[in-house]
Amino acid sequence: MGKIFICSNKADTKSSVVVLELPTSQAAKDAFREIRGRNPKLSLGVYGSRDLETFKRTQRTLGVPKVVRTVNDFVASME
Repeated sequence: MGKIFICSNKADTKSSVVVLELPTSQAAKDAFREIRGRNPKLSLGVYGSRDLETFKRTQRTLGVPKVVRTVNDFVASME
């Protein structure tokens, strides 16, 4: 498996999706715990894919996601 993606809808609109791209499963576990600690009510989805383009192609129902690479950017996008 190439990368791990954590996804969530923005709070203000359900159509806008933010995706956190992570390189390893351990980084994803740590990020998931940190995000849950900051915002326990946030609905999260965790996916694995070879790369970002494959992820977008297989998850077309998500629309055009905003991709971030740090937990701080992800949490800031959710507010």
